Amino acid sequence: MPRGVESVSASYELRFCKVVDLDDLQRAEILAEAMPIIQAGFHGVDKQETADHLFGSTHAVQSVQRLALPYQNGQLVGFSSYQVIEWQRVEVIYLVGTILDPRVQLRGVCQDMMRRVQGDRRMLILTTQNPRVYHSVTRCGAFQAVYPQISSPAADRDVLGMAEAILNLHERGKSVDPKTMVVANNYPQPLYLDRPRASCPKINAFFTQHVGSRDAVVVIGQA
Repeated sequence: MPRGVESVSASYELRFCKVVDLDDLQRAEILAEAMPIIQAGFHGVDKQETADHLFGSTHAVQSVQRLALPYQNGQLVGFSSYQVIEWQRVEVIYLVGTILDPRVQLRGVCQDMMRRVQGDRRMLILTTQNPRVYHSVTRCGAFQAVYPQISSPAADRDVLGMAEAILNLHERGKSVDPKTMVVANNYPQPLYLDRPRASCPKINAFFTQHVGSRDAVVVIGQA
């Protein structure tokens, strides 16, 4: 298993690693453990797409992919895959994907993982259509400001410009709606048959109104 074990709570253990440090056997083991979690959480995501999320794909940003792997009783219960990008002399966390086993959701694990992944870096960017992920960013305690702000979604022009530039490093042609920070048709197919709901009604209402079944909202956290 990957080195660098860090215990972050009494209930689970978080392990950090760089993908380049994993051999083929370790990658295969992590992929095999992650597949049932992915299949329980997402609709129609296959093994290759899961591997791309975990280990990086050919069109990804030329930055080292990293993993945060939560384990409970020795069993993988999710993952966060991310890259550390330097943007105009600022270290930015680009969160490629994050998912948790349904058995450990809504217990603060996602918030804790985000806080630990972020560390002392000043900015986080991700795309999601999951209200719970957005809610975790707002509640993790790592950021002074999170966009979109539900009451007034639009971020300033500089933040939007940075978001579009970083997204287009991964896949060309991405355009962010300046009013809602939504990327239309970001996914080739819906990720959820029944989209998860956050505990905050206003967040759920925003996603229902603005984020279609194949859309994504760009979420930015500023420390």
